Amino acid sequence: MGSEAEDKQVSATFTAPQRSWLRRFFVPCTVLTAIIAVTISALFKAGVLSNPFPKMVVDYYMSDSISFRSAAFKFGEEIPKSYTADSDNVSPPLSWSHVSLPDGTVSLVLTVEDIDAVGGNQDPFVHWMLYDIPAEIFHGLPQHIKSGSFTNKVEVSPRGILDTVPILQGVNSFGSLGYRGPEPPIGMGAHRYFFHLYAIDGAFGEEAFESPPIRSELLGAMYSKFNVLGKGVLMGTYERADNERRLRGSRSRHIS
Repeated sequence: MGSEAEDKQVSATFTAPQRSWLRRFFVPCTVLTAIIAVTISALFKAGVLSNPFPKMVVDYYMSDSISFRSAAFKFGEEIPKSYTADSDNVSPPLSWSHVSLPDGTVSLVLTVEDIDAVGGNQDPFVHWMLYDIPAEIFHGLPQHIKSGSFTNKVEVSPRGILDTVPILQGVNSFGSLGYRGPEPPIGMGAHRYFFHLYAIDGAFGEEAFESPPIRSELLGAMYSKFNVLGKGVLMGTYERADNERRLRGSRSRHIS
């Protein structure tokens, strides 16, 4: 009875020529779509076709598998002024759980980006980049990591012993090495600063780049040379009111 009622409803909705056209159009399209889907699936399984950006796609949709925090602020909270350009301008303390690092992790990559400002080549405005962070550094990084090609005095022992480890730094959007704290335009609202921590199955080494890399060079090499095994994300905000004054005097160029 339901089928007869549905047929009567369709008949009342479409004329006979329209129903005939619908049958001629939709049936072949449905069959063709099924054939294409089965063919593509078979080609992927046979290795004839492959995703040109498999690691990037996997990483983009990857859940935050690494427990990544800061003792200075929680996710979504305001970054304390001491870690911004309006005060001491030093890097905040960062921590991650060693047990949350995926099996096979050799090194870590860290980027700090202001997604509410644009850097070079339409990339997010980069405030800091570290790479070749050894997986053995399982407590995280203390505050005030020094600028330069190498950081030093990083905690690598569960007993708190300090040792020198060659962690490399990339070029931020200010054109310098090392950490530069938040400095959004005055009176323009809060900006969001994302700290991305990537666990990869290899290490770059000092000879990987002819000169310290920018964001696109570092992430491009990371995705092409290594597998991203997991990641952690931390986000803090910062806003500069109309009465804010920067610590190191005024600058003429746009800053983030």
